[in-house]
Amino acid sequence: MAHILRDSRSRTIGREHAAVMVEVGKNAKLVVQDKGVQVLKSDTLIAKLPSNYIVVGWDGKGIGALNEFYITVETINPYHYVLDFGKDI
Repeated sequence: MAHILRDSRSRTIGREHAAVMVEVGKNAKLVVQDKGVQVLKSDTLIAKLPSNYIVVGWDGKGIGALNEFYITVETINPYHYVLDFGKDI
């Protein structure tokens, strides 16, 4: 499987930010894990989540973002952290 972010541009968050752990599943689904909310450090590298990926909860239902979903770059597949991140943040 190719890395989820192979064609994405990355950047740092710039400040601490809340995120949830996800597992990269089949059919471009990112399944939220039961690990609670984590705080990512300001120097964490993130990239905009590619549009063909969807974030789903434990029940398999899609979860929408208030702004846009971003995903951590420097984590080990199949696990990443996803955060709702926007221009105003």
